[in-house]
Amino acid sequence: MSTPQFQEARQILKSVYQKQLRQPAETKASKKLGLWGDPGKRPWLPVGIALSLIVLLFFYLTAMPKADEEAPLIGEPTVSATSHQGREQDQSTGEEAVSSEETKESDQVVSSNPKTVVYLSGAVKHPGVYEIATNDRVIDVLEKAGGAKEAADLSAVNLAAPLTDGEQVDIPTRIGDQQELPQKAQGSKSTSAKTKQTRTRAAIKRKLRINHANAQQLQELPGIGPALAKRILEYRKTHGPFKRLSELSQVKGISVRTLERLTPLIALP
Repeated sequence: MSTPQFQEARQILKSVYQKQLRQPAETKASKKLGLWGDPGKRPWLPVGIALSLIVLLFFYLTAMPKADEEAPLIGEPTVSATSHQGREQDQSTGEEAVSSEETKESDQVVSSNPKTVVYLSGAVKHPGVYEIATNDRVIDVLEKAGGAKEAADLSAVNLAAPLTDGEQVDIPTRIGDQQELPQKAQGSKSTSAKTKQTRTRAAIKRKLRINHANAQQLQELPGIGPALAKRILEYRKTHGPFKRLSELSQVKGISVRTLERLTPLIALP
């Protein structure tokens, strides 16, 4: 590589070397000092040449371009490419965060407004399957069905009871509407027997929901009097609704035989 500094150093070295090799005319001073004449008497000549070579090497090294600073390494990403990739990564991370937040919000909306499906049957104007909110009660689904019929026995239903998904709510018909009116004569055994038979036939047509029946309705069942009806209500209040019909045998006064007669006439829940 040829540069002005390198050419100048080479010219200086060449001039110095040529001067040293020539045999200049001896002067009185040089003769007196013994510097010229015999080359063997010139010990500083090698030192001068060495210094000249050092100067030449210095100019040569300083004139060379710094490849490490000017030329980028192969495969090394440039600043612009790196910054571009960083921006793309930040943008992708931001989009994922927004998508995650939207998913969470969607899940919260779905979980905050769940639906419950129930089946309403019996003495209602429009029986069928209805979709209600989770916190709705029996009265709410009854209103959706257009209300109860005139013959519906709403006293046998807990209108404030909560509902669960897949539950069936049956609105019973008043048993009195299907009975024959008893004679006013009191103390008549024939009238009492006839009334009891009529009630039994009516109960067979529509089973009594044992978990919703009141004391009067329980007494219409065969073998259930006021005292036994009271004990059934107390047991239901203490232990909760009956889960199985056989659980009635836990009530004091209901024998196995009585339970066998009641089983075809009652239902759960």
